[in-house]
Amino acid sequence: MTSTCETCACKDLLSLDIRNRGLDIVACRSCGLVWNRNMAKESAQIQFYRHENRAGSRVRGSYLRSMLGRASGIVEFLGDDLQPGLRHLDVGCAEGTLLALTRSKGLVVQGLELDAKFSQFARKVRQLEVHETPLERGPLQSESFDLISFIHVLEHLVHPVRVLTAARRLLSQKGRLVVEVPNLNQPLPAARRFFRPKHNFYFSEQTLRIAVDSAGYSSFRTALSPRDSSLQLLATKNSAPAQATFNAGGRLDDESEWIETKVRSERNQHYLLIKLLFTRFLRQKSYERKALKTYGARIDL
Repeated sequence: MTSTCETCACKDLLSLDIRNRGLDIVACRSCGLVWNRNMAKESAQIQFYRHENRAGSRVRGSYLRSMLGRASGIVEFLGDDLQPGLRHLDVGCAEGTLLALTRSKGLVVQGLELDAKFSQFARKVRQLEVHETPLERGPLQSESFDLISFIHVLEHLVHPVRVLTAARRLLSQKGRLVVEVPNLNQPLPAARRFFRPKHNFYFSEQTLRIAVDSAGYSSFRTALSPRDSSLQLLATKNSAPAQATFNAGGRLDDESEWIETKVRSERNQHYLLIKLLFTRFLRQKSYERKALKTYGARIDL
């Protein structure tokens, strides 16, 4: 049971009384981070994503178009930061759509992906260099990348700050980190509940900044994905190793108050709004069509 905050080490927790399906959702009363206190051990989660998560599934065209929509949002967020010759590592690269796009812009790319089916697709179909290993065990040299991306990965990790700290070692001195995660402040209307067993952490813009900065970075730009309002963050590597950058004595009452009222009182109602479900579907499909028109010729779909 994880009862200490990952980012500020606080043990003063607010229970959100969500304990079904193996969940025990809590929030840190100091920094506002939300997580599943009942998450599985790291070794078990690695085995799950390596062997069970997509067992029996195929890399279908509809999935690839959806991932193209997500990847195009990252490319547009990075803009001029994507320069030919930069070395890009995508952690949790799945089938390699983002890497294929950045490679098409002249970057030198590598990926890490536990799922054998996806990593095989990335290597055989897209001719990408992808390793089936966690970042902390990967065959990667210090300061060997100029850009490291975690796209819808941090929320699945058992120790996201620790992994971000390990990634810092791999970045060049002027290297940059880009992160995208689901947005706690704007949870997506969906048939599945926002709190789900596969997600260990739930970030607001504030708590994402705290997590990234506490791992040895300086976050300097955030945005919302035009595809689905996911949180996007860009950060630079600090010149010195990470220190205790968050003062846990300064309680963030506004964040805690939002968690208690918004999540507890309004979350269930949010998923009953069919109009929002339909609007979200149309928005994502529209963005996929735009991405396919703009980038589809650059990669194999």
